[in-house]
Amino acid sequence: MLKNFFENSSYRSSVDFPGNVFFEDLIEIYPNAKIILSIRDSPQIWAKSAQETIFGYESGERMSFARLPGIKHLFRFVPVGSYSLTRMVETLVTRMFLSKEPKFTIDALSTAYSEWQKHCESTIKQERLLIFNVKEGWKPLCDFLEVEVPTSNFPRVNDRKSFNGWFIISQEIKSVLGFFGNGPDAPGFWTFWHASARRARWGLGMSNVQMARMSEIGGELDLGVSIYIGAHQSIGFKAILILGTPEMKEKYLPAVASGEKIAAFCLTEPGTGSDASSVQTRAVKQEDGSFLMNGGKIWITGGGIADIFTVFAQVPVEQEDGSTKDQMTAFIVERDFGGVTHGAPEKKMGIKCSNTAEVYFDDVRIPAENIIGEVGEGFKVAMEVLNSGRYGMGATLNGTQKGLIKKATEFAANRTQFRNKIYKFGAIQEKLARMHAEQYASEAVSYLVANAMDHKTENYHLEAACGKIFASERAWHCCDETIQVMGGMGYMFEQGVEKVMRDLRIFRIFEGTNDILRLMVGLQGLQYTGQQLAPIAKAAKSPIANAPTLIKFKMDQRAKEKGSKTASNDLKRYVDPALHPEAQKVGEAITRFEVSSKKILQKFNKDIINQQFHVKRIAEAAVELFVSSAVLSRATAAQKHPTANKEEEILLAKTYIFDSLKKVHGALDQLCEHDESHWKNMAELTEKMVNADSPILGAHPTELIHK
Repeated sequence: MLKNFFENSSYRSSVDFPGNVFFEDLIEIYPNAKIILSIRDSPQIWAKSAQETIFGYESGERMSFARLPGIKHLFRFVPVGSYSLTRMVETLVTRMFLSKEPKFTIDALSTAYSEWQKHCESTIKQERLLIFNVKEGWKPLCDFLEVEVPTSNFPRVNDRKSFNGWFIISQEIKSVLGFFGNGPDAPGFWTFWHASARRARWGLGMSNVQMARMSEIGGELDLGVSIYIGAHQSIGFKAILILGTPEMKEKYLPAVASGEKIAAFCLTEPGTGSDASSVQTRAVKQEDGSFLMNGGKIWITGGGIADIFTVFAQVPVEQEDGSTKDQMTAFIVERDFGGVTHGAPEKKMGIKCSNTAEVYFDDVRIPAENIIGEVGEGFKVAMEVLNSGRYGMGATLNGTQKGLIKKATEFAANRTQFRNKIYKFGAIQEKLARMHAEQYASEAVSYLVANAMDHKTENYHLEAACGKIFASERAWHCCDETIQVMGGMGYMFEQGVEKVMRDLRIFRIFEGTNDILRLMVGLQGLQYTGQQLAPIAKAAKSPIANAPTLIKFKMDQRAKEKGSKTASNDLKRYVDPALHPEAQKVGEAITRFEVSSKKILQKFNKDIINQQFHVKRIAEAAVELFVSSAVLSRATAAQKHPTANKEEEILLAKTYIFDSLKKVHGALDQLCEHDESHWKNMAELTEKMVNADSPILGAHPTELIHK
């Protein structure tokens, strides 16, 4: 986890980079392997034995993931170059060994693996990191995403020209998405609405990685429609799915999972932006145990069409001393309860087809059993929902970047100027290469985080925040550069890029503005740095008695400042040889980051919370180092994959890391070397702008003419 980036030792991870696929359904294409045990029940000793024999791995070698340097271990789940073989081998060996025909042979296992590879090659498109389960139940989704949507139906009904006048998804697009409550056995493309819900409640039970893949495809097709679906799935009914009681799930999930009813997430209020705990909507407990809710929410995606709402309100609770204290609480509210109304659709810059409206609650009576969690746990519920859904935004924007890159590359390959195709010119080459390298990095982060979530990694929220920050800003840059490559043509409405740019702008704002997320990453990360410094601070209170400890600390710090190549920052052992130079530079940057973080924390101590100039730069460096580590992991994994574009992935990794390290060192330069007066000047200037008659402080040049 990201917290380990701010700590000061090394250890091994146990989470794979998703270089291959999930193997749970491999058995289905090899009939001789009877399915009688789940993977969780597999005795690993058989898996390890088979792994050694078939694939030439020494026992346990697969677990030798990237041990990242400095500040404990850059991120907890950054393995390098693994095939995820153990999971597949465990499944096969166990189920074959414990079946009615307990014959375990290396040939049988090898044959199964070969058949699986052939199946994947015939089924899976290029560029997939992971595949959906290839069973019959998945066929409607795969056909819809890979064939029907890109080639015919969706582009036909998704008319960009008409979107400017829309404030709701058209009936035709709803039909394509299977909006009207098709049951689990019905044909058609009903899968979008319940991809993340569990199979037992009409859901497909998609993993986070599979959801990321679906989001990616949606992001390439249309961001407005993606938000329409994502707000329903990622946050609309997510609280019920992950925190609801069994009774809640039985009551609500079938309808929201099938698309029969739409769900919305109601947190934002006029006075509640980044400070989520300051909601003013109130729910007062009644004598019969129910709650009476009054208040309103703004900018609610799906607010004008939703039937089920997750609503956050203050509940007055009597304290032991007789006083009353408001406690933020989460409720499930049905429109059918009565008293729930909504305003007109908001007129927005982008994602116009996604309904956004105010929602009002006027004496809405809510049964006590509709509280999610406990009274007072509303903030926790809100954060869990937002954190669990945030990774999907990065995945969605991966698809958007891919679509833009394809458009820009096609234009550059066909546009002739000065007797040459424009892609031959260095200025265009720089744009296209950087666009692709940043998309590659964004995709690596999205799937790394999604895979960690599937492995039940705890406290992934900082990594998800890093992914959201990075993807939203790189997608904006990609769109801007696409327009620049296309010149005046890119600015024209008919090309559709202007719509993508308008749709993209919101991603740096909602589900936590990037500015707030940076502060969260920086401050929470520095908490772990503080834990590492606590013994030193305690020792400093008795410097004579603790002289050896303090001297050793100082010597270690000086060695790191001079760039001492300790074992903790040697990444070369874990990456492909072609990436050794980049790995060494990333390791050295991590060491510098550790030193800088400790210096700044020692300087400001508890007042660091008020030093946003510095915290922002800590976060900027942390995000870039995380992304660079993910890129090293992905590119190294690709070198061991039989079908990967190995040379191209090395080029992409080198290109990205070169730019990334410049940003890291730039942020750390500002953090450590700039005079404090620079930040004081900015604060003073802002104060004067706010308090002056006009925020434009300088005299106009024409006033400076002397007669």
